[in-house]
Amino acid sequence: MIFGIPHRFGIECSLMRSYQGQSIIGDLWLWAKDLRIGDKVSGVDLPLILDKLAGPLRIKDRCQDDFFDRLTKEQVVDFFKKLIFTNEKVAEVVAERGLLFRRYLVISAPDLEGFDSVFLILLGRSDGGDRLIWKWNETETVHEFHLDRGEYEACVLSCFDWLEEQTGYRSPQRSWLGLQEYQRDELRRAILTQRPQLHKPENWELLDQAAIEKLNKRL
Repeated sequence: MIFGIPHRFGIECSLMRSYQGQSIIGDLWLWAKDLRIGDKVSGVDLPLILDKLAGPLRIKDRCQDDFFDRLTKEQVVDFFKKLIFTNEKVAEVVAERGLLFRRYLVISAPDLEGFDSVFLILLGRSDGGDRLIWKWNETETVHEFHLDRGEYEACVLSCFDWLEEQTGYRSPQRSWLGLQEYQRDELRRAILTQRPQLHKPENWELLDQAAIEKLNKRL
């Protein structure tokens, strides 16, 4: 099953086996410009991979800075590799350019099963769309594709819904991902009345985790 359009962007999922909705094994690849992105392995943890891919959906861009828009795809790869793999001090740039406030996803070995051979970045653009950038580890060529606003979200959410329909598994994030941003902010404000320290930008991930837990308790 492919969600999306392979010649633009899509996620391909297939289910191999499920044990009472607890252990769900299958295959998953990404598609962009008719290129399949991912390793040729069989049997990966689908909920684990989808939760990782859903990371950028948990927060809307809070930064309209065009710093990352102006970087070439090669510069984006170089920036994130330095951030992850070296001791170079890029923290100042991260703070200055508001990376904490921008939606992004980085997949690199050994970060996620099924994607060991590729360095992949999804980076929000200031116009609301996304840049999908990837580089195979054995080559120097960097690929890029621009996704329209909402295109990535639609594919990820369709995968979650398909998995729930097939296995009964519902990700703890799924209800949160379906909310409008004002609804998320209402939950965040409720948490902040009890835990004001989470208002600091470096604690926003913890804030959202607490808000997700509060939402799930209501359901």
